[in-house]
Amino acid sequence: MVKCIIGDDMNNDFTVNNNLSNEPKKSSGKKVVVILILILLLGVVAFLIYELKFAKKDGNKKDDEYTEYDPNYPFEESNTISNATSNAPQESNTISNETSNTPQESNTLSNVISNIISNTTSNKVSNGSSNSTKVNVSSVKLNNSTINVYVGKTYNLSATVYPTNATNKSLVWSSSNTNIATVDNSGRITGKAVGTTNITVRTVDGNKTATAKVNVSKEEIKVTKVSINVKGTINGCETTNATATVSPTNADNKKITWKSSNPSVATIDSNGKIKAIKEGTTIITATSASGVTAKQNLRVSSNYLFKANFTLTNAGAAGYSAHCDEANLYYNGKVTTNYKNIKMIYKDSSETYTSAKVADVVRLRKFGFYLAKDAYLTLNNGNSCYIPIDIKGHY
Repeated sequence: MVKCIIGDDMNNDFTVNNNLSNEPKKSSGKKVVVILILILLLGVVAFLIYELKFAKKDGNKKDDEYTEYDPNYPFEESNTISNATSNAPQESNTISNETSNTPQESNTLSNVISNIISNTTSNKVSNGSSNSTKVNVSSVKLNNSTINVYVGKTYNLSATVYPTNATNKSLVWSSSNTNIATVDNSGRITGKAVGTTNITVRTVDGNKTATAKVNVSKEEIKVTKVSINVKGTINGCETTNATATVSPTNADNKKITWKSSNPSVATIDSNGKIKAIKEGTTIITATSASGVTAKQNLRVSSNYLFKANFTLTNAGAAGYSAHCDEANLYYNGKVTTNYKNIKMIYKDSSETYTSAKVADVVRLRKFGFYLAKDAYLTLNNGNSCYIPIDIKGHY
């Protein structure tokens, strides 16, 4: 008896009678059947080997696809061959196993990401806990306690919160009178009208305060330029007025101070009135309250001239006697009597005469004489000035 088992699913037994002498024809037929079965078995084996090769190639392709993520893709060649040699249904198990292994890789990557997020979160929580200690505000101080600002102008007031590492340094600014001055959230003060107000800063944490006094005034518009209007030349005994023009025209203080560099030639009063004194030159200066100056040269020329001629006679022990041959006042070369008086100034005295014709240009002494040095003329209108004199004597 020979018993043949084909595969796992073949349950039929084939019996061969070795007694060929008794049943020669039946034994020959059984041999044929056995040969056919062997041929069939070889074909099945060849088919399985063929299928195994293609399954292995597919497995390699899948390994290549997963190489980017994990070079140790969980596909075991030994298990595949073993399953392939057993029967066809085992190949499906191999594929199933391959598929079931793939989520493990995904789970591994997911676990890594989850761990990173968990650690980061725990670190943040830990750091937050270590830095969560609040530092309270103890005080606040301003950089200035008294501030002067002009209307329409600004001033930046700054505040410092203590301690400097306080957790909440937020500030609130306010003005006690916003009609006088306002303040914004950064401490910038703007003058609105003339007056006084208080600016207060308050801390949000602890309500600590500090206050500054603000004086608002109008800014003076100062003179920046001065120009003089005056004659360049005036006559003796003449008066004239000097005027000054200032810029800008809306300057608050337009006051001008006047000055003559040579008062013996011409004087000028606080109102700019110039009075010619005698021939010569001077410089008229106008100065503004802001210190800006302007200057103008002035020349005084006299149209008046006093001329006198005298004859001196020596009377011996009786002294000298003098006779005035001429004593006249000239104006622009012509004799004039349009004046009030003439004062003759001598070496040691002076004498005033109402008429030049009787003016004594010579002061006699017992043993000598003096001639007039200067003549001071007063006109009928009250103007007066020194005039040049021309005295000629014969003795």
